[in-house]
Amino acid sequence: LYLTSLILVSFLAKNSLSLLLSWYTFNFLSRQQMILARKNVKKLLDVDFAVIKKYDPEFVAYSINDGVDAILIGVLANSIIFSKEFINEILIFQFG
Repeated sequence: LYLTSLILVSFLAKNSLSLLLSWYTFNFLSRQQMILARKNVKKLLDVDFAVIKKYDPEFVAYSINDGVDAILIGVLANSIIFSKEFINEILIFQFG
């Protein structure tokens, strides 16, 4: 009974910490997305209109909106998830 309770508490703690870390990760990524999008729009507004007119309008719209999403979600989120899972495996092998 004691060992079962200890295992239950440890799994609940692990899941709670994982949920909390995921929430902080996505909160961080949303802030970074806002910062990068603001920088992109500011750079776009500083460029001469003749230069912008050379680009495809779909490319400009993608670089402002979806490009920032792809960078943050594709690269940062996956690296954070990988590091979280790597630390989780180390803890499992250390205490298991």
